[in-house]
Amino acid sequence: MAGFPKAIIATRSPVGAVFAVLLCLVGAPANDAWANEPITRFGLTFPAEAADAKIGTAHDFEKNKPGLGHSVEYLQPGWKINVYIYDLGEQSIPDDPESKIVKRQLKQAANDIFDAGRRGVYDNVELKHDYTIADKEKRARFLCSAFLYLHKTAGDVDSFLCVTSWSGKFIKIRMTTRRAAGAQATARKFIDAWAKVLWPGS
Repeated sequence: MAGFPKAIIATRSPVGAVFAVLLCLVGAPANDAWANEPITRFGLTFPAEAADAKIGTAHDFEKNKPGLGHSVEYLQPGWKINVYIYDLGEQSIPDDPESKIVKRQLKQAANDIFDAGRRGVYDNVELKHDYTIADKEKRARFLCSAFLYLHKTAGDVDSFLCVTSWSGKFIKIRMTTRRAAGAQATARKFIDAWAKVLWPGS
């Protein structure tokens, strides 16, 4: 499968929607930093590799819009993957993915995707299902949603959104690929790898 189009990140107010990943055939923003080795943001070390993906560009939203944090792209053929760490100015984010504030953040991030559909960025946006990723001890680690939609340049896609909390921050992962069998299993492999980054031994 050919590589997925480059992404441009749309940001909003810290008290509004978080980040909508808009896929289009453009280069990365000029102030992105290429990262071919682990980098640390807000005390979190983004590994050079996670599952089958390798670290790519890192972007600092926090500098110009405090609360929006940082994003790091991961490169995997056929996929567009971004991992975000941010707090939206929230002073107390519990380390509990099933807390009300994390559930609210998942809902807001999902609304961003539907909003992109209403604005014509995507067509036929459909929430396929919500699900929880737990560790081997049955502890919830990520709250996730799976979407189907038609992207104007990429065609029919599977898109996965997962949100959790860690050390007083939100962690969000967006993964999108052209629609194919096994897409959710591939996404799950990456999320599981990140669970081990956030909670070693889980």
